[in-house]
Amino acid sequence: MFPVQPIKGPIFLLLLALAGCGGGGGGGNVITLPPEPSLSFTSSVASSPADTSFTLTWSTSNVESCAASGSWSGDKGLSGSETISESQTGGYTYTLTCTGEGGDVEAQVDVAISDASGDEEAFTVSSTNPDCQGTLFHSPSVLSDYLDRVIGAYTYGCEYLGDIRPLEIWLTANNESEASALRDRWCAFRLQRDPTFREAWCQNSQIGVNLANYVRWSSVYYDGLASAHHQNNLSAFSNDPNDLSAEYVTIHEFFHAYQFDHLDEAIYGRPEERDIHMGRTQDGSRPWHSEGSADFFGHLLTELAGHPGALKQYFENAEFCTGVVDDAFSLWNLTYDDSSNCGYPLGAWAIAYLISQHSVEAYFAFYDDLNGYGFFEGWEKNFGQTTDEFDVSFRDWVLATTAEERLSMIEHIVADLT
Repeated sequence: MFPVQPIKGPIFLLLLALAGCGGGGGGGNVITLPPEPSLSFTSSVASSPADTSFTLTWSTSNVESCAASGSWSGDKGLSGSETISESQTGGYTYTLTCTGEGGDVEAQVDVAISDASGDEEAFTVSSTNPDCQGTLFHSPSVLSDYLDRVIGAYTYGCEYLGDIRPLEIWLTANNESEASALRDRWCAFRLQRDPTFREAWCQNSQIGVNLANYVRWSSVYYDGLASAHHQNNLSAFSNDPNDLSAEYVTIHEFFHAYQFDHLDEAIYGRPEERDIHMGRTQDGSRPWHSEGSADFFGHLLTELAGHPGALKQYFENAEFCTGVVDDAFSLWNLTYDDSSNCGYPLGAWAIAYLISQHSVEAYFAFYDDLNGYGFFEGWEKNFGQTTDEFDVSFRDWVLATTAEERLSMIEHIVADLT
């Protein structure tokens, strides 16, 4: 069963009336609060094949009427159950609202309806470019327009950066029932695909609501795993075409696959070595380079893919972070849980500044040298200064420039690429 916490409606306030007369005693009346309504509403499943029955069940107290809305309709009894069967695939939300003297109470359940054939290909999408071989696996209810945006962003990133193989993209609808179903599907797929994959590892999918991340699956991280691959996990955010999170987040996570694909596991065969040579330090806690570059290129490539102004808008929104830069500032002091929430944006500003001093091509050449030189020597070879010298140079640049000058630099970077 999948219980849902009810959303409670307004209740009456408790009023206390006091009265007195003369110099003697007083009396008072208390207005009793009407009983608070309650509602329990569940579905027998979180997901179901099309044309297959499932049951919605509800019970109430202190209510006088109930009405259905969303994916069903009509007046409903104060308690009961109803058998449902949907013929079309997608996500369905069933809402029940009940009213009593003490106010309204509402609850809803989400059910994902999948292809009745159980065909794995029913919920996968591939790029139209045969040179980009990543596969997008998705929840049934994700809209086709959103899927087109995600696979389009992946394709553009692949064409710009080069294909990263093998790559899987797992996109969940942004509700827990479908995320859970997608995790189960992912686990079954991995167990079927690779006999060396252990069922205990299924808990490490990192697929979830409001999550986006990159996972490297290889024997470096999972001893005995024979089949290495890159995994990007995404959540379906806004369907508003003016909200470019679908595009930006897809490219951001793909850029992480690009980064880690440049670290040969025969050379960097321990997790801490890979963190060091991605600029995250041995404990993986410093995001300025790995996340800053993913943020920068996520927005830059979104703009180049056909969304003018995307990069500048990102930096306009991130401009406030330059206010934390002072004479004692260091990029290496930024952490993932930095209280200013500026680890990613200041890292992106640093990458933008670096590219303005050199070029996008020079930055990519740095990745090509990682296996031969490592992060720190490769940085000095390609950019003519140590990372510590760059840290100071970036700090001084931020302190010496205005917001207008910094944003003008962003415009010049885009202009040089278009």
